[in-house]
Amino acid sequence: MANENRPKKRSNKILIIDATGQDKVEFGLILGQRYYAFKSATDYQNRDELLVTLKRFLHRKNIKLRDLTGLVVVKGPGPFTAVRVSVAIANALHFSLQMPLYAVAKTGDFMIKNVFDRMRLGKISKTEFVKPIYNHPPNITKPKKINKMKSGAVI
Repeated sequence: MANENRPKKRSNKILIIDATGQDKVEFGLILGQRYYAFKSATDYQNRDELLVTLKRFLHRKNIKLRDLTGLVVVKGPGPFTAVRVSVAIANALHFSLQMPLYAVAKTGDFMIKNVFDRMRLGKISKTEFVKPIYNHPPNITKPKKINKMKSGAVI
């Protein structure tokens, strides 16, 4: 009867976010000793698309964000906007939900499913904040010239 008073051990529910691919996002989900993956073509010019895709993936697995026990984000290198958005989401979820946060860099023949093995072996350590790694420096252009109307008013 002593076991009845023990809190139930929560099984691992760890989300993996990889937005380092060109025009695609990959999500992984570790549920106990099982691993699930989801790939989606994504338009990163619409920043909300990543959140919509994440919500759809978790809904299909009947998981709510508050059910997650950890979060892994692939911090790059990758396209500027995609990496910036995915890392910002990971940092925000970590901060708001107080869940453990892990970060991995994409190297060589990286595959998201390898994160599952690295997690099981304890080869990925927790972090408090993830800093993104970009393919190249951001391409910041000069603002377009402001057109003037005939009346002289600036648009």
